[in-house]
Amino acid sequence: MICKFCNQQLQRIDHTNQDVFDIFLCENCLKPNFATRFRQVYYKGREELLAETVRIDEFFVIINYKFNLTTNRERYTVIHKSATGHFSASKKVVDINTIIDLPFHDPEAIKAKLRTYTVFS
Repeated sequence: MICKFCNQQLQRIDHTNQDVFDIFLCENCLKPNFATRFRQVYYKGREELLAETVRIDEFFVIINYKFNLTTNRERYTVIHKSATGHFSASKKVVDINTIIDLPFHDPEAIKAKLRTYTVFS
């Protein structure tokens, strides 16, 4: 499991559903230029990626590949804006019925792309 921002190994984290999921995280690897968080979710002991969450500055993105326990949906992207610490305080801006491709090699390009998707919010 590799962070798409910095290409370093993700760290497995403790969480409440450790018997069901493995969650891997890299946080603030692009400081001081960007506030970032990259997380991947897998079923425990499996290699199939269920979902990724990406935070870059004011944007929080959920990329859902196969995590359908709560929504009965797969292969979609949700973009939140103004994510300041607490996810519940953020504003859901765009729900897209496909997986969007983010240019992780260029954080400014990610932000520009997310601004384009959220321009009318």
